[in-house]
Amino acid sequence: MKLCSGLSARRVSAAGVVLLLALGAGVRILGVWTLRHHINADAGIVALMARHMALGRQWPAFFYGQAYMGSFEPAVSAVFCRLLGISGFAVGLGTAFLSWLTLPVVYAWARDARDRTAGLAATAFCLIGPAGFFHYNVSPRGGYAATLLLGTFCLWKGARIAAGYRAGGRLRAGDFILLGLAAGVGWWSNQLVAAALLATAAVMAVFIHRRLLSRHTIYAAIAFAAGSLPFWWFNAAHGWPTFAFRGTLGRVGAAEGLRLFFRERLPAVLGIHVPHPVFRIYPWLVTGALLVSLLVIVWSYKKRSAARPFLLAIVLFVLFSAAIFSVSHFATFRTPRYLLPLVPALAVAFGVAVSRLAERYRMPAVLLTLAVIGSQTTVFGWAVEYLRQSGERARSYLALADWAEGSGRRYFHGDYDHHSMNFLTEERVVLAAADRERHLPYAEALESAESIAVVGNYGDVAEFVSRQGGGASYRRVEELPVHYDFIAPRRNLAPIPADRIARAVNARGLDILPLFSSRTVEAVWRPAAGLDPDKIEVIFETPQTVSMLRLYTPRRTEYPLVWHLEVLDEPGGPWRLLVPPTHHKVYHWSGPRLYSWGDYPRFEVFFEPVEVAGLRLSSLPYRPDWRLTPRIAQIFGPGEELPEEASALPRLVELLDELEITRIYADRYAAHRVAKMTDGRIEAPRDSYVKAPWEIDREPRIGIGPDLAFVIRKEDAPFCRAVLQTAALEADELVLPPWVVFHFQNRKPPDENRRNLPLVWTGFSPALTGILRGEALLWEAAGTHRRVGTNITDGEGRSFRAAHPGTNPGALVFGLYLDLQPDTRYRASFELRTAGEGARVRLDVAIDKGRKILAEQDISLSPDEERTYLLEFKTPPRTVQAEPRVYYGGGGKVMIGRMELEQLSP
Repeated sequence: MKLCSGLSARRVSAAGVVLLLALGAGVRILGVWTLRHHINADAGIVALMARHMALGRQWPAFFYGQAYMGSFEPAVSAVFCRLLGISGFAVGLGTAFLSWLTLPVVYAWARDARDRTAGLAATAFCLIGPAGFFHYNVSPRGGYAATLLLGTFCLWKGARIAAGYRAGGRLRAGDFILLGLAAGVGWWSNQLVAAALLATAAVMAVFIHRRLLSRHTIYAAIAFAAGSLPFWWFNAAHGWPTFAFRGTLGRVGAAEGLRLFFRERLPAVLGIHVPHPVFRIYPWLVTGALLVSLLVIVWSYKKRSAARPFLLAIVLFVLFSAAIFSVSHFATFRTPRYLLPLVPALAVAFGVAVSRLAERYRMPAVLLTLAVIGSQTTVFGWAVEYLRQSGERARSYLALADWAEGSGRRYFHGDYDHHSMNFLTEERVVLAAADRERHLPYAEALESAESIAVVGNYGDVAEFVSRQGGGASYRRVEELPVHYDFIAPRRNLAPIPADRIARAVNARGLDILPLFSSRTVEAVWRPAAGLDPDKIEVIFETPQTVSMLRLYTPRRTEYPLVWHLEVLDEPGGPWRLLVPPTHHKVYHWSGPRLYSWGDYPRFEVFFEPVEVAGLRLSSLPYRPDWRLTPRIAQIFGPGEELPEEASALPRLVELLDELEITRIYADRYAAHRVAKMTDGRIEAPRDSYVKAPWEIDREPRIGIGPDLAFVIRKEDAPFCRAVLQTAALEADELVLPPWVVFHFQNRKPPDENRRNLPLVWTGFSPALTGILRGEALLWEAAGTHRRVGTNITDGEGRSFRAAHPGTNPGALVFGLYLDLQPDTRYRASFELRTAGEGARVRLDVAIDKGRKILAEQDISLSPDEERTYLLEFKTPPRTVQAEPRVYYGGGGKVMIGRMELEQLSP
């Protein structure tokens, strides 16, 4: 028995829809008001985007700092900001408006799938919805509300087109254009809409497959391209970074992913696992209703009813969602938010079940709906508590902004969790996340600022400053600790030559002395897997006065996360703790400033000068993937007293102008200050901190020319000089304390082959990285290792020879980049030698930074073996940059004599 019939039923239904839409609007406005402070960092970013759009300052294609989740939803919020004034409430209204538009779509889908009663029940289910659904429909997070609306619309519209065609109607171009436009905007907004688009396409293929290859499909495709245009425009201009998500597939086995989907994530998104104590019946109600709806869907589908396309859309959407989820990295995240697009479809299923129940049991159907809605109201208790907490945090941010303005400060580092401060204070202060800032102009402002402050104790800044011999002021503003007025440790240093080191070993007792004379970022030793803790132990020929240890590697994760430093006062004596266990996270010193990690991270330990016979740096057990794996190691002692960098900067700029220098590589503080003082006339390398994530992996070679200068601190000048000599580069030197300026004004310009030498910047000096365009490099090992021979370029045979010093087990012992011809056969030969015992190695030739292996071979070397091994391969039909490599696998010491790469005859 239906709730109503005929004209009366339509009127009641219409009145019910109007009432539910009014209630839905009220619920969302109330939710926006309780969450208006946007103290969540992601919500703060969206609010900032809406603010910048409303002011006409920026029009980002995607969520700041990433290449997914488009800006359609923030743009809607920007419209409300223009109409009502910029505020957290206005920003939230944009999200809530899109969420509210989902309600009539849910009603229409459920009505078409069953009847008006189903439409009313489904809409009622979405009035508040489960906790996560409610939260992401009133709090801006970038694109979830838009994804729910557009994905749901596509599913309903595609099913409606299919149902109309199945009933004998004709296909209309307008429907396809509207569907394609919604799908395009949805794809740009959030690629989570993929499951909805696939299900829509499948439903239409089932019911109108004979007409899919028609002009209507072309109309839909054109509309899709128009709706998603910002997506394609951005990706084409930035190297297609969005499609990096392809690498996230296959992280979890399909069976395990499906188990997580149905047993954990789907119940979590419906709130079944965490019901409020007052409503413990809620999980049984929801589960029972969904099971009933499944039976109704199966029965109705078997009867070949007119609702089949709408019912099939529900089932296929759930199945496609489960399939995509089960093989993607989303399965590894303990959050249900990536499945929120399922809620409207499950609400339609709920409506179908209620309608079926109402045919025979009217009152139980009404009570079921009211019970489910009532149980969902528990979310308001959380929202009220959130309003209290967010209000306190907002007041703290405003108090900090007042203090900052009064004390002449504006630039702050801090955890990403504090990013909402920027919007809440109307950008009176600039806070950039210390590890990875999403809004690049903020990062650039922090990089070029003469001084910064740190909100909270992010990265254990207080411990870092005190352990490194620096200083800082401290105060608490409301609930927020603030560190400011940093004082850098004394930096009057002189390098201790590697020939003063008698022995250097790692935790396994293996010789790592070559690290202390290394000039290349390619040579690296790695500890054996599972070795924990690790260490670097150095014994000097005679006691040395030391005051700083530096390790360099291009990746910050290769530094110890927790470490301590010990010293040996006299040979044979006990080790003494000099620096207690310390967390090393995000900071290093440059000039007078504290800087967070960047593209050129370095691990530096400052301490008061002390005369020692040895040093031992040890990492502590913390995480097995954090290792001591440096490419370059340096030890410094006290040096001459040098002037402060800030006072010497004006003269440096004058000198660079006199030399007509337009590009410099300099330590971080000097680089950014010179760039700012010259309004960008003199370029300096930007740190990855001020790069977009899709730019970080790029490691450009240094182009040598008369417009270039290396501005190197005096303690690093010997290293820079040795690197340039090794690369056969002649440079003039000008001493301008605290720097030495290396330039090429009066030298013969390098030929085209040497203009982009295999040099990269480390943050304190250039270093060698390999071979490019057939250019040769030499390395000279320290200690007992032999000096290697000469490299040869054979033009006709295109043969490249290079040699590398012997390295220790655990090392990437060879890695050079070479430009190779397309669709050509090559042979790589590797000369290997073992001493005393056998070893295992792997040879390979890789392209695309190791993502594709052209040839590989595992080899077991016998004791005292000396032999040349060959690998043959063919390059793809495009110009590639190849990297022949040797990896240690285990056993004794492996020496590399010579590698040769030659082009074979066709």
